[in-house]
Amino acid sequence: MNTHKAMKLPFGFLAVALISMSSPAVLTAARPLQIIWEQTAQEGGTFSVDFSPDGQKLASGGAYIVQSGAQLYYAENKVWTAHDGTLLAATPRDQSLGATNEITFSPTGQTVATANGAVYCYPNGGCGAVAPGVADYSIPQLNRLDITETFPINATIDYSPDRTPLATGE
Repeated sequence: MNTHKAMKLPFGFLAVALISMSSPAVLTAARPLQIIWEQTAQEGGTFSVDFSPDGQKLASGGAYIVQSGAQLYYAENKVWTAHDGTLLAATPRDQSLGATNEITFSPTGQTVATANGAVYCYPNGGCGAVAPGVADYSIPQLNRLDITETFPINATIDYSPDRTPLATGE
């Protein structure tokens, strides 16, 4: 049995590891993790990864961070081939969404949803939320289909097994 697992490494590096077991019944016979590919995913950090239901694609979500007197978070989402790390699509960096805190494939694998938002602290004091909300994108192009603003900042998101509704939490 082969199972893919994604690991977050510092500074936005994304690594995919393959776990091989000689027999599903013998969990103690698991071999050590083997990294099968790694890429620089999001320059400001990869906060979430998710495999498509068929295991052929991997979505990553995170941020590109700009320092300009205050930190600005630009949401950044990407879709990769799971077996070799080829980049298939990427969203434009979007400051209006804050950071992508979590990304998840729909049960059909035809869309991904993101939980977005970031804390913004002003150079002269005070903090606020940057566009907390959820967004939905088509696969494989990552065209944005919908966005809904929510408060407070969304930290997690998931589809129900029947594709409706989406659940999100702070």
